[in-house]
Amino acid sequence: IAVQMVAGISYFSFAGIMMGWFGSFSIAAHAMAMNVASFTYLIASGIGSGATIRISNFLGANKFHKLEVAAHSASLMTLGFALMCSALIYFLRFEIPLLFLPSLENETITLAAKLLAICAIFEIFDHTQITTLGILRGLQDVKFASVMCLASYWLVGFAVSYLCGVTFGFGALGIWCGFVASLFLTSTIFVLRYFRALRHCKKLVN
Repeated sequence: IAVQMVAGISYFSFAGIMMGWFGSFSIAAHAMAMNVASFTYLIASGIGSGATIRISNFLGANKFHKLEVAAHSASLMTLGFALMCSALIYFLRFEIPLLFLPSLENETITLAAKLLAICAIFEIFDHTQITTLGILRGLQDVKFASVMCLASYWLVGFAVSYLCGVTFGFGALGIWCGFVASLFLTSTIFVLRYFRALRHCKKLVN
């Protein structure tokens, strides 16, 4: 679990350093968009942690039906919350930066709005991956997830961020494209792994 956390935190932290390569406007816009994403992430992370506890208890008690209900409930709850957050962030992308500082320069507001538009996309993937990761932890499936976190954040996410942001010159937008790529990969793989794990549990019960 520590490997999973370090992989994600180190990647996003280094992305913040990379933002400094593109100037103060990029740093300011990135900070605002990341604060919004981090706030909503905490709620999804809480759902994932709750799912870990409930599912591990049901697994130990051999109550597969309740385990399955808990897993699906957490997934649907997270998906609904993610869709709501995505819609709010997208439609309020020009107003949100003004909450941080009403006298922001237009260039910063415009860039922050673009990053928030990307944020609205990866909210769905980010919330999905943290909840399904919590489900996998409850099912005692942590080694695979740890490897995937390292690979998706640093082999895929960092590579896309550097290529799009630095090599192709998209700057801050390119860095955030790496976020979307890494979170899309982790969420997709974790969801597939989650359904595989549930099928395996069902076979053991039957």
